[in-house]
Amino acid sequence: MPYTYLCSLTSTAIAVSQQKGTPSIRVAFRTESDIETGVLVAEIENAPAALYGDLWMSEKTIERTIETLRDVLGWQGTNFEELNSGNPLRGAQAWVVWDYEEYEGKFHPRVQWINAVGGGGGLKKAEPDVAARVAAQFNSLLRKSSVPTPFPAANAQQPKAQPPRLHRSGSPGSSDPVVTGLAAQPRNDKADDLPF
Repeated sequence: MPYTYLCSLTSTAIAVSQQKGTPSIRVAFRTESDIETGVLVAEIENAPAALYGDLWMSEKTIERTIETLRDVLGWQGTNFEELNSGNPLRGAQAWVVWDYEEYEGKFHPRVQWINAVGGGGGLKKAEPDVAARVAAQFNSLLRKSSVPTPFPAANAQQPKAQPPRLHRSGSPGSSDPVVTGLAAQPRNDKADDLPF
């Protein structure tokens, strides 16, 4: 089962694979937190502190590589050499999906996907004239619908607390859930007790 971590990009470089000679943009990420638990990666037993991946540059993959660089990592450059000198993308955040891969009898973390933080990844928008026509057709119904209240009523029954979901230890072959160092914090739904 793959893991998904919030990560910050630390560096990029142009690379060439040793086996086939395929060029790529090599990316290095510092891991920060797990998407499922919100636990800091430093607190998860056996979790990698860094992840490395390749954005392949071949006839079949170049469009996806450019899309990831621009739409996910925010690169606005016009020359790939920029990614080999300096760090124009340092600090860019992404959700990195990874899992362990066996290579020469050892397990290594392997990046599978790099996704934008905040969602919206890859949604195709309607053309402006289509969007205007659909909005005109349904806007009157939107105005007629009731607007939900932003906070529950004071006497509303609060949902029962759920136990925290534990994250796998990250050890290949291990199914034991292990989270170290953090305890679940109770949820505070009172509008006047918001922490700042």
